[in-house]
Amino acid sequence: MYLPEIFQRLQSSRSRHAFIAEPLLSGDAVYLGVDPTGRPALFVVATEGPVGPSMRTSQVSLRPAERYVLTLPDGSQRRESFHAIMCDEVEGADVRTFLVLLEAFLSGREGTAIPGYSEFLEFFRSMIRLFALRPAPNLRETRQGLWGELFMMSRVRGFRFWAPSWHNPLTQLFDFTVPGKHVEVKTTMSSGRVHGFSHRQIFALGNEQIMVASLILTENETGLSLGDLISECRTALGGTYHYLKLEAATRRAGMETGAEKGPCFDIDLAQASLCWYRSTDLPQFRTPEPLGVSETSYRVDVSLATPLEQSELDTWLDDWSRGILPEVVHAEALI
Repeated sequence: MYLPEIFQRLQSSRSRHAFIAEPLLSGDAVYLGVDPTGRPALFVVATEGPVGPSMRTSQVSLRPAERYVLTLPDGSQRRESFHAIMCDEVEGADVRTFLVLLEAFLSGREGTAIPGYSEFLEFFRSMIRLFALRPAPNLRETRQGLWGELFMMSRVRGFRFWAPSWHNPLTQLFDFTVPGKHVEVKTTMSSGRVHGFSHRQIFALGNEQIMVASLILTENETGLSLGDLISECRTALGGTYHYLKLEAATRRAGMETGAEKGPCFDIDLAQASLCWYRSTDLPQFRTPEPLGVSETSYRVDVSLATPLEQSELDTWLDDWSRGILPEVVHAEALI
């Protein structure tokens, strides 16, 4: 299933009077449609009784349990009550995002029960939150940080290994989290390996383990761009719920349209510079923040500590993978 292709096909044959639609899953219960103006919509047969009211934002709208006429590729029509999520844009980045999020939502459903209304509503709410995200105030810093995260993911065990633990909304202080363990990726463009930390990112509580992946980046116009890394990650995470995390990150970095190349850094130098450190080995204030003090931050020269040997890192990552929770099936938890 590749929804952008289906969408283009439907657009080329749309009618002035009804939705043109194609079934997306077996069982004739889920359809991608295009309205007379060319806007995409997802239709799911409504099997429940009365449900909640319609909802709308500037980009998307939810219309539960309404009757529609869908014209299918063979010319036949289906008149039925559907739950619908509609994109209120005709073209551009929001349409592309809408389609890839639908694809992630429907991934792995072939031959399974159709989404119920509660799950449909939950997905719509997650989509609203995603579309509401705005670029971060400091785009240069945000893009450099995202480059570091995606580069580490791509070079150390792959995007799918890290995606379930990436940008956990319950532990936003850390880039990656599984129960009892965290990984924080830090980048710098200076020759010294000095990074900024919040106190909580470096001070482990109890039996908690925090690992820091440090990268020294060198700008290179012919190097690997952030746009290229985002494309690699989109390919790897396509058809999974974790795609929502990637779309959220690209929106915060102002990279959602695909028109931006973003920063470019030397791949070989970045790979050679990648070092891992246990937070307990790094210079830090070795006490919790005192009562009444919060959001403490400081700069740390991590080169004063000894990096992990590859064998130590491999053992730690093997243990990390055992802590990864099963893939989240509720979009509410991903943004």
